[in-house]
Order: sequence, then C-alpha cells, then structure tokens
Amino acid sequence: AQDFADRIATLPAASAKHKVIKDAQNENAVDCMASLLQMAPEAAAGMLGLLLAKPIQESPGHHSLSSRAILWGRTLQCTYQPDQRITRLGPRQDKVRWPEWKYDATLGHAPAWHSKLLKVPQEHQARSSKVFDVETLVLLLPNILDIDIFMALASARSVHRQIFNSLAIKAVHCLWIELISPVFCLTLLFNLLDLLMFAAWGLTPAHRPLLWRLTRTSKEAEANSSMQFPRFANFVLAGLLRDLTNIGWWLFSLCRKWLSHKKNSTINGTLGRGHELRSGLHSLWHPTKIFDISHNTNMPE
Repeated sequence: AQDFADRIATLPAASAKHKVIKDAQNENAVDCMASLLQMAPEAAAGMLGLLLAKPIQESPGHHSLSSRAILWGRTLQCTYQPDQRITRLGPRQDKVRWPEWKYDATLGHAPAWHSKLLKVPQEHQARSSKVFDVETLVLLLPNILDIDIFMALASARSVHRQIFNSLAIKAVHCLWIELISPVFCLTLLFNLLDLLMFAAWGLTPAHRPLLWRLTRTSKEAEANSSMQFPRFANFVLAGLLRDLTNIGWWLFSLCRKWLSHKKNSTINGTLGRGHELRSGLHSLWHPTKIFDISHNTNMPE
C-alpha cells in the first residue's frame, strides 16, 4: 500500500494523482481514509500528503497569501473553514471542491479568520524573531474532522508512530486540539467547581457560617462537617447526574458506532482504487475495547 502511494506521488499531475483528488470528494472518502489509517497507517499518511495543495486565491492582486507571518512560537497554524469553489480538474474536467482564499474586491473585505490564521507582520515587525517564512496549504479531503479518523490515529501502533511526522497528520491533530480545547476547558471548570465545593463543605461544620474553620477563633470548640448539608448536597447531586449523563451518552454513542460499522463492513469506491475495501473500524469501536490499553504501549511489536 505504501508503494502504491509513492508511485502515485511520482506520476504526472494530470494522471492518477488527479484520480486520488477526485475520489477524495466522494461521500464515503473519510470512511475509506479511516480504514486505511487503521490497516496501513504509513500508506494513509502518504495519501493525505498527496491531498495537500495550494488554495485558490479569489483576488491575488488585492489579498494574496503572504509568504511571511507571525507564528507566536508555533510551527503550525490550522483552521477548519467551509470556503470553497467548484473547479475543474484533469483532462476529463472532473468537478472538485477546492478551498478558496476569499476576498470581496468590491467591498474590500476578507473573512475575519484570515487574520487569525495568517497574521501578516507590520513593517516595524519585519525583523522580529516571531516572524517566519510560511507556506499556506489546504487538505483536499472534506470533513476530515471525523471521529473515525481520530479513533484510527489514537489506535496507531508504536511501530507506526512516524506517521505523526507527516504534515497532513500534524494538521489533523492541530485541528483536533483546537476543536477539543473549549470542551476540555469546560470540563476542567466543572471539576474545579466540584473540588471547591468539597473543600468548602469540609471547612463548614453544621450550624456554622460558610468556611467557619478558616475564620473561627481558638476559643471556639471544634465541630465536624455535617453529612447532610442541603447547600452542598445539591452540588454533589448535580455533579453526579452530569457524570452519569455523560457516561450514558458516551456508552450509547460507542455502541451505536460499533453496530453501524459492523453492519457496513465494506466500503465502495476507495481512494485511488477500483474495488471494495473491507473495513475493520468496527473492531476499534467494540465496547470491550475500552478495557484494552495495549494499543497505547510504547513497546515495539
């Protein structure tokens, strides 16, 4: 599979590489890529590398892609945007969706996310150590932020860890971090509130003011915290219900995903190939897989 990807990369732009780009526009292309990541991670990384290209510039004379940008200590900036244009590809003039660097020349307006992704340095910042030469690329695989992709990457064996040096894989990981960061911060906030609540409960005995243990005098007798304190018990119950709801919804989604992949064990129209690809994604979503940590081992296999 890796040799197949390498051969396509060396072919002329108007041949098989165009077929891979066209096939990446299919409805089930993400499922195909997830299956390939599971079965042949290095070949999948090579395929994703073939799908890296430059975006179409709507108005290069007014708003072109800068070759220098401020990165603020980061080596990679990523974003997930819907801006695209239908264009023709190859001698057969196949229609493909191609990401576009939009600019309204009439209004002199560019999308707000442009300045966040590509912060062009001002004249006085030209010699700053935070300014680097950059290249802006797009990944020609729509809907890449799919949970099957991340499940396949998370299950990659240690002998295949070199795929994470691929620029395309780094970009997918970068997008996942940006997507999950708000959720992680919210979860951290809830956990912090739970911790503060338990601390306040432990510092507040029955029939005493809030945080009494911190404000009491040495003459006041010590008292234990009440096991039945409505103000704190409500917080505990709310946290318990939140966790039970999250666990129940997660288990339901896990089983539904497993049954869906088990029912559809083959995928038609694979990337760059003309026959069915047998999917093994159902094995990644098996409910008992949550007890298997062997795929995260650092020992070679």
